[in-house]
Amino acid sequence: MTDFATAIQNRYRITGELGSGTMGNVYKAVQLATNRPVAIKVLAPDLLRDSKSLKRLKREAKALSVLNHTGIVCVYEFDTHSAPVPFLVMEFVPGRSLKAILKSRQLKLEETVNLMLQAAKALSHAHYKGIIHRDVKPANMLIDEERMELKIVDFGIARPASNLTQEQLTMQGEVFGSPLYMSPEQCQGIEIDARSDIYSLGCVLFECLTGHPPYRGISAFDTMTMHLNSAVPKLEDELDLGPYRALTTIVAKTLCKKPADRFASMSDLATSLAILKETVVTTETPHKPVHSKGLPSGKVHTHKPAQERVSKAHGIKLLLLVMVGLAAVLASIYAGLSWKKESISKSAFTPKLPLKQSTEAHPEANHNAPTKEFEEQRVPLNGPPENLENSPSPGTQTEENGVYQVDIPVKTSDGAAETPVKDQAPAAETGKQQ
Repeated sequence: MTDFATAIQNRYRITGELGSGTMGNVYKAVQLATNRPVAIKVLAPDLLRDSKSLKRLKREAKALSVLNHTGIVCVYEFDTHSAPVPFLVMEFVPGRSLKAILKSRQLKLEETVNLMLQAAKALSHAHYKGIIHRDVKPANMLIDEERMELKIVDFGIARPASNLTQEQLTMQGEVFGSPLYMSPEQCQGIEIDARSDIYSLGCVLFECLTGHPPYRGISAFDTMTMHLNSAVPKLEDELDLGPYRALTTIVAKTLCKKPADRFASMSDLATSLAILKETVVTTETPHKPVHSKGLPSGKVHTHKPAQERVSKAHGIKLLLLVMVGLAAVLASIYAGLSWKKESISKSAFTPKLPLKQSTEAHPEANHNAPTKEFEEQRVPLNGPPENLENSPSPGTQTEENGVYQVDIPVKTSDGAAETPVKDQAPAAETGKQQ
């Protein structure tokens, strides 16, 4: 056990090492009082006599103490007396740095937008508190890959905005540690403001999309010169963004050489990314593989949308709706044909009955004219013969002034016809033949 571990063993138990650098080491430990995991940043022993290194660690502790955001790592304690070396106790973030992730795989477009949106919101909070990070890069972004949550770390060279005028960067870690992501004004050593962090985040965004930073020279100085003079690379020459094509404009604006041409604030950049995230087309869009510049030959990277399952679910729902609608139409057609067939069948086998004239429905018809049935069955006064059709007519029957007159021919003994005998009877009574 090291002297440092022994000195803090009453409060913390070190369980492993998370990383190391020029400034010192970072250990994973457990805070005994709360039993929560923490990260402890320890200043390297050989830097104890370096006042600038100690000042940098104190500056980070002070910056983190005034920041309270889910996208910025929390500070729990800063101690310069109880151990042989000063140390800073911070929130432990599970996962890896964005730098390590980009070395192992290519981020998806939706993952890139999500992470950069979180970074922009966190840095916007720091700017609101008057803190400029000045060292925004993938190595200072810790990612919880299970939740895809990002936290900004290492505010060691952060400065209040009021103290940035004409400040010269002299330390090796500050000048050459991050030349791939430094703004043009940082490279020149002139006054900087929050828009310098916007440029640096634009470089990180470009690398997440393409797999390489926008500028990479043969040396740190060459790279810094490219930040100052080289044209902004075009994303459309690198890959097909599909529904995320708005990133072309966003990246170009963050990488403008003049601060006045960039987003006015980190909050404006966060707003643009949030709008893109909300309005992006969720349907599957093919993305052609593109060989990334600066990558070994044969390596390609593609971006496939993460909404494939959502698109399939929408397609299945649409298909079911179409099938239900088609079934309803077919059922309606079948019902109509069945009803028509039944109607035709009934009309074909139903006998047609003669219509009877109802004297009740039209009582006035009994007074105006006799019915056809009565006219056809008019008979002589003495009653109808047994066979009306075959029997010879016995005489002639006439009606005059309500009196029936019947002329009956009389035959003589020799068969000659004589003058007929007229028999009269009232029309209202039934008379007998005389």
